[in-house]
Amino acid sequence: MATVLDPSVGEVPVGAGPPQGGPLMTLNELAALQAAPRRPFGTQVSMYAKPIPELDRWYLKMIPGVRNWKEHMFLEYDDGRQQLIGRGGPSVEGDDFIPSVLERRNPVYGGVTPAGVSRDFGAHDRLVARTFLPGMSADQAAEPARQHGRGLASGGNSYDADSNSNSYAADIAEPIFGYRPGDARTPGYQNRLRENAPPPRRREIWPLGPLDPNTLTPIMRFPQY
Repeated sequence: MATVLDPSVGEVPVGAGPPQGGPLMTLNELAALQAAPRRPFGTQVSMYAKPIPELDRWYLKMIPGVRNWKEHMFLEYDDGRQQLIGRGGPSVEGDDFIPSVLERRNPVYGGVTPAGVSRDFGAHDRLVARTFLPGMSADQAAEPARQHGRGLASGGNSYDADSNSNSYAADIAEPIFGYRPGDARTPGYQNRLRENAPPPRRREIWPLGPLDPNTLTPIMRFPQY
């Protein structure tokens, strides 16, 4: 290939510049672009934790030690072309959340979605762990998380303080990082969720009739994590 000689950068192939009609580049800029390190093909896996909205109100922030008392963890898979998010949570939310948890009829779910449609998109409040999986696309890296989510579909894990979204996040992170990421701010991470387990036996705890969610405080009416 023919080359031209520029005193500041040495030999540069003729025709190696931008396409016709594109922005003009000096030989120095072209040489810098060619010498720039390129990210190897693979997927960066990051585990993040974000504060529970109902526990992050302004009046709670005024109480020492209360802010960020509990956090929700999720995994982000990024291969430079595609971003996916793996997260878990309660199957029943809203006004029926507390009664369904206490009656053991609120199973934990888990799954993977494109990052842009996830409820956790952009929630990079606290980085818990990060690693790089070389030679693997985001879709390939997230497949075990999908499989685990499908294994939970039978509803054998009743949602509670020890069995929740943090349990799912730690389950799918453990094979990747070699340990279960989590800490005191992410309760539930210590416990593994069971796949294809029979549904838990429902408890009838309201002998006087169904609980009226409107009688609960806002912090109790909505999912905690």
